[in-house]
Amino acid sequence: MAKNQSHDFDVFRRISLLQQIVVQGIFSPGGFLPVWNSDLSDYRDYCVAHCIDRERPGRKIILESWLNIANYCEAQMTNQPAIFRQSFPVGPLQCNCTIIGDPLTRKAFVVDPGGDPDIIMAKLWALDLQVVALIHTHAHLDHFLASGDIKKQTGAPIHLHEEDKFLWDNLEMQCRMFGVPYRPVPDPDHWLTDDEELPCCEGVAMHTPGHTPGSMCFWFARPKLLIAGDTLFRRSIGRTDLWGGDYKAIERSIKQRLYTLDEEATVVTGHGPDTTIGEEIRENSIIRG
Repeated sequence: MAKNQSHDFDVFRRISLLQQIVVQGIFSPGGFLPVWNSDLSDYRDYCVAHCIDRERPGRKIILESWLNIANYCEAQMTNQPAIFRQSFPVGPLQCNCTIIGDPLTRKAFVVDPGGDPDIIMAKLWALDLQVVALIHTHAHLDHFLASGDIKKQTGAPIHLHEEDKFLWDNLEMQCRMFGVPYRPVPDPDHWLTDDEELPCCEGVAMHTPGHTPGSMCFWFARPKLLIAGDTLFRRSIGRTDLWGGDYKAIERSIKQRLYTLDEEATVVTGHGPDTTIGEEIRENSIIRG
């Protein structure tokens, strides 16, 4: 390992312990952090300043870590739950994969690992998170192509709604249809159910059929965050012309389950940009509230 790489790794390992320092009220040895008087705003400001000072090529992981800690302090100051959320496109169809993590317990899950397992694993390593589950909004190929690779590297169980098992079992056929190289994936380990509590971060699973029979959304009430998969998009909805799709069902799911959530909630869609519940109630081109 090169000298600069060794230094960055050492700094990052110390950063990963800072949540314990914040929660337990301990000060780090050697003046690594400034002393503050039980005021997380000082600590938050220090972290943000450190990010700005270090914003240069080759420091992305360190910068990201400091920003996460600053966000943690901000959440504690406003009595909001401190969770990490990173969403990024992966795989041949650019599905939005999302990492949700608890900075205190370091537990996390990955939603829809649809490809690029090396990218997903690099982000998990950078955030120093332990994956406790791989959770899927549905079983179209672009939402679980990397699930086998991530499970092999983390040992995390695969979660899916049982009504999408027929799609999961027909991955090879889906790959042929879309011209995507086929790699087998293991069977799901756990069947998700409606209103089931997720393994961490106070999330709840919502059965929202329509795009597929087993489509799920994942709701985090306190941070007002919805992982919608391909049920709801910015100004659109998921298609219903593929296997098991049902327009009437997706209309019910959106109107009765999603549009009843907090209008300020951020919606992470299955593809493309985020939106909010309120925006879609008023401006969705297909289903409005």
